[in-house]
Parts: sequence; structure tokens; C-alpha cells
Amino acid sequence: MSTLVSLGKAWFLHPELLRNPVICLQVMKMDQKIYLTVIKAISAQKKIDSSSISANSTLEALGISSLDAITIMYEIEDALDIEIPNEALENLNSVQDILDGISQLVQSNA
Repeated sequence: MSTLVSLGKAWFLHPELLRNPVICLQVMKMDQKIYLTVIKAISAQKKIDSSSISANSTLEALGISSLDAITIMYEIEDALDIEIPNEALENLNSVQDILDGISQLVQSNA
């Protein structure tokens, strides 16, 4: 079962994690790190202000081409020391898609 559950814009920790505050904080810090890393990578690649990027932003609206997406993923891989499968790039439509995919990948590697 996933440790985080997304309900619209809100993220809720799985009840098991709430029983252990140390693990809860570690998960929240990792999600914040993922969010900041993704936003920074997009901002750097597209040379746009990070405040104009939200989880709901579509890649199309941000002007992210398939080549941009590959470059952004390489930067995220380096920053988080993970490997993103090439197949994962095929279904990305929004920043939230990237955040969800990276979070799942990090959780499965933990």
C-alpha cells in the first residue's frame, strides 16, 4: 500500500506512518525534496520563474517538449540519485504526473 494518498491537491499520510512520527517526518521531507527538485529542474530547463510552476501545470502549458522532458528527468535523476525508466516519460502530461511517478519510484526503492 502506498504511504501517501493523493486526494485532489492534498496529500495524506497512510495511517501506519502517523503512528511513527520519525518516519512521518522523513516521508514529508522526501516529498518536499522531490517537489523542490522537480520545480527547480523545470525552471532551469525552461528558464521560467519557479513561482509560475505548480503541480497542476501541464507540460504543454509550460512549453516542455519531449527533449526538454528528457533533460529535466536527467537532472532529477542526478539530484535524487535515482534512475527513471524511459517508459515512464511516455505518460507524463503534468507536473503532478512527474511528482507522482518520482514519489512512487523513490518509495519502491526505499
